[in-house]
Amino acid sequence: MKAKLVIVVAILSLGVPVFAHRLDEYLQAMIVAIEQGQIHASMRLVPGVAVSSAVIAAIDSDGDGIFSHAEQQTYAREVLGDLTLSVDGHALKPWLRAVSFPAPADMKEGLGEIHIESYFRLDYVQASPERDSFLLRWRSRFITALASFAGVPSMFRLGMRHIAEGTDHLLFLIALLLPAPLLAVRSRWAAAGSIHHSLVQIVRVVTAFTIGHSATLGLGAWGLVSLPSRVVEVLIAFSILVSSIHALRPLFPGREPAIAAGFGLVHGLAVATTLQNLGVGPWQRIASILGFNLGIETMQLIVVGAILPSLIALSRTPAYRVFRFCGALFAGFASLGWIIERLFGVPDFVDGLVDRIAQGGVWIAISLIVTSILLWLRHDTHSNHGTVTEQLSHPTLEGI
Repeated sequence: MKAKLVIVVAILSLGVPVFAHRLDEYLQAMIVAIEQGQIHASMRLVPGVAVSSAVIAAIDSDGDGIFSHAEQQTYAREVLGDLTLSVDGHALKPWLRAVSFPAPADMKEGLGEIHIESYFRLDYVQASPERDSFLLRWRSRFITALASFAGVPSMFRLGMRHIAEGTDHLLFLIALLLPAPLLAVRSRWAAAGSIHHSLVQIVRVVTAFTIGHSATLGLGAWGLVSLPSRVVEVLIAFSILVSSIHALRPLFPGREPAIAAGFGLVHGLAVATTLQNLGVGPWQRIASILGFNLGIETMQLIVVGAILPSLIALSRTPAYRVFRFCGALFAGFASLGWIIERLFGVPDFVDGLVDRIAQGGVWIAISLIVTSILLWLRHDTHSNHGTVTEQLSHPTLEGI
């Protein structure tokens, strides 16, 4: 028995493109799982700030500011009405299994996620012959695996976008890398080590952080490890504070990889919440974790690669002390603001400030590279000039 599966997602009738930035448009994602006798579809819709008012108006038909059960069911069925699925030319009817809607206030901030769980019955399948049933079962498993890993590129892009928007994760890593090119002498950061030393230290820190957060990302996504979200967010802010203090004065010189791995475990728990409660099978979860984590690591490597030349070049100039001092103070200031906000729920302007700076990250990286090269060349020229002057002032015996 041959089964041809055709899925057409027409959620675009909502008037917004797929995979848009959650603050600007309408992020939409769907994971399809082929199961015994049915097809399960898990949909996640995240209205951005720019379109949240229109989406809220479409859901809240009576305008009372509350999403009633009937309104949620109606909106979910309208979305499913735009979803077309057929097998061997036979159109399948979607059945609504469960819905979950955020509060209107969260949706206005671009934070709420709409979850719609549905399924399509495969009643037409005749599984009376034992061989046909066996082949159909293995064909379904194979198609499920292919469909799962076909979604890896989407999860890869989602992982890159997630870490790009997760400025606290990047700020921790950057603050921890600030003193990486330097040598610690008597509880102070001294001159830069060799280029080999700097590269090895940076690679060790980044690798340890990757191992740490990848471990808890996988365990957390499977629900094996979890902590209250507020505790995780406060610990992440605390990790930035510790790394910023370490950038000013060495707290754990030579043990930066161990600190990166330890705090990486906490950062991974925060990222894992994105992959929890998807309501999908093991193949889909494996593919989601794989693609998502690859996206995170790729974005981290891009950021590290963008600042790596500047760190090494600047560390060989007197200007690096000022640069390191300012970077550490900024990271410490941001972390204190986040700790207060996340502990006591006090409104804070740190998020807005950090986000505005992060939006110019590309130009900041380019400016930093150009500045570091110019300063390094200037310092190198002055050093050579000083050496020549010293040799002329104190001639050697061979020159007499």
